[in-house]
Amino acid sequence: MLKKMSIALLLLLVGLSTAASAEQAAFSFYGLRFGMSRAEAGKVVSLMAEDVVRNPGHGMSSLTLFFDRNELLMEIRAGYPKPDEPMQAEGLRRALNQKLLHPVRTTYPDLEASIDEYGNRAGLTVMIRDKGLREENIQFFQNQFLSKME
Repeated sequence: MLKKMSIALLLLLVGLSTAASAEQAAFSFYGLRFGMSRAEAGKVVSLMAEDVVRNPGHGMSSLTLFFDRNELLMEIRAGYPKPDEPMQAEGLRRALNQKLLHPVRTTYPDLEASIDEYGNRAGLTVMIRDKGLREENIQFFQNQFLSKME
């Protein structure tokens, strides 16, 4: 009897943990979600030419969205002005890691997040991309090129 109750309790706990992980909220960057269409993204932010967001706010100096061949949001690049003072610049780097990179890396294994501080010397750029969408698109184009090489 005790063994049956232990098994039942174990199954209940496994079921609850599975349900909790299935209900994990989808990643959102100030309302932007990967896989949303360009039109849907345009309802969340004010898109200008070349998918640059006008007045992004939240401390960002720039926000650029990258869409895949099906017009689905695949990558977000958020630029933050880099302070001239080294300790302030390190403070910004740590804040971006704490607020964005660490939570993305630990909570969303299907996403990739990094900071680029070399492409724009005047700022730090946080890049977050959907690895699955990126790989699907690369595979699509790889297959196109391979078919032309036959």
